[in-house]
Amino acid sequence: MAIIEHMIELNIEPTTASYNIILQAMFESKDTSGVEKLVTRMEKTEESMLDDESYALIAELFLAADQIDNACLCIYVAVRSGCMVPMPVFTECVICAVHLKRFDLLTSILQKFMALDEQRALRLPWGMCTFILEASMKEDHTMLTSCILEYLEHKYNLQSLKKLLLLLRSLSLKYGGSDENLFCPFTSLSPLVIALSKGGVGTLDSVYHLLENLGRAKPSYKSVAALNCLILGCGYVHDVHRAHQTFEAIRKVFGLEPDTNSSKALMHAFDIIKMTFAAIRSEFRLTPDDCLHRAHMHAFGGSTTVNSLRLPKSSWRSASGVVTK
Repeated sequence: MAIIEHMIELNIEPTTASYNIILQAMFESKDTSGVEKLVTRMEKTEESMLDDESYALIAELFLAADQIDNACLCIYVAVRSGCMVPMPVFTECVICAVHLKRFDLLTSILQKFMALDEQRALRLPWGMCTFILEASMKEDHTMLTSCILEYLEHKYNLQSLKKLLLLLRSLSLKYGGSDENLFCPFTSLSPLVIALSKGGVGTLDSVYHLLENLGRAKPSYKSVAALNCLILGCGYVHDVHRAHQTFEAIRKVFGLEPDTNSSKALMHAFDIIKMTFAAIRSEFRLTPDDCLHRAHMHAFGGSTTVNSLRLPKSSWRSASGVVTK
C-alpha cells in the first residue's frame, strides 16, 4: 500500500494494473489484512475498477489463506459484476469446500449463481456438477443435492437428463439405491422430476424407454428411484394414465418392488388431478358423478373430450379453453 500512497503523492493516478501488481505481491506473501482497504480504493475511480485478474488474484489469495467463505463470495461478486473468473480458481474453491465439508456454503453460492440472469450466470462444467452431486449424496446433504440438480435442470437438455440418470445409477450402486430418503422424488430428486415434467410427455417417454433399455443391458440397471421420478413427473403433466402404467411397470416390466415413494408418487399424481377437477367443478358447477367419470377416463383411457364432461350449455364457451387429453 505504501507504493500506492507514494504514487498519489506524486499525482500519479494508480490504474487497475498498478493495483493488480500489489495484489500479486500480497498473494505471494499470503497477506489478506489489507485486501478490503485496497478494494475500497480501487472502486473509487473508473481507471482502477477491479477486472478479471483482480478478482482472480483476490480469490486465490483468500484460498491460500484458507478463507474459503471469502474466496467463494469474491467469485460470486465477480460474476455478478460481469467479470470472468478462471474456472480453475472456482474448481479449487469447490474442492476445498467439499474437503472441509462446507456443504451449506456450496448450497448458498450455487443459489446465488442461479439467481443471476442468464447472461451473467456461471456455467459449471458437467464434471464439476457431478463431483458436487456425488459428494452431497455421499454425505446425505439433501439441500445441496437438490440445489445441484436444480442447477442442472436450468442449463442442460434431454441428453444431459439421460446422463444424469446414468450418474444416479452409479451413485445408487455406491451409496445404496434402496435408501428411500436419499433418492426421494419429493425432496432430493425433486429438481429432476421438474426437469422431466417440463419436457412434457415426449421427455417422459424418452426417459422411460432409456430405463427399459438399461434394464435389458448387461450388466443391467434397474432403479425404483428413477421410475418414481417418472411417476411423479407424469402427475405434474396431469397424465395419470402414464403414471399408473409406470407404477405397474415397476413389477411387470422391471421385476422390482414398488417402495413407499412409488405409492406416494402415484397418489400425488391422483391428488393433482383431484385438485384440478375440484377447481373445474367449482367453475362449471359439475356434479360429483361428472368429476368421477372424468377422473376414470383420465386414468384408464377412453374418450376425454369436453363433451364427456356434460357441462351446462352456458359453460361451453369458457370450457373450450380447458386443456384436456
